[in-house]
Amino acid sequence: GLCRVGWATRAAGLELGCDAQGFGYGGTGKKSHAKSFSDYGGPYKKGDVIGCYVDCEAGKVGYTRNGADLGVAFEMPAAMKGQALYPAVCLKNAEMALAFGGDSKHAVKASGALSGAPPAGFAAMGSA
Repeated sequence: GLCRVGWATRAAGLELGCDAQGFGYGGTGKKSHAKSFSDYGGPYKKGDVIGCYVDCEAGKVGYTRNGADLGVAFEMPAAMKGQALYPAVCLKNAEMALAFGGDSKHAVKASGALSGAPPAGFAAMGSA
């Protein structure tokens, strides 16, 4: 199935990364923005834990896989800087568990470990 995770504005369409309002990283190892798909980070599979981070001040979006930083995936276009970004997921014939960090009384049970701190200088959504 299709699985893509990332960030989007309120104006984004449902297919994450297929318009200029969202940034996605898919299970096939492709990053996408504005219908432009390119290799990034390698494919992921069931049990992998994908982290999505955004530096709003620097205008950069990046990801982690199983705690390993995959580096900057996107530099935000100037027109997007200052806009609110929201966590976004696009799925087709797939499923995933989501965790937004911080302490939660609704612990996520996943086949992969939900461990590993965000990259230096970043905080989990639940603790930001």
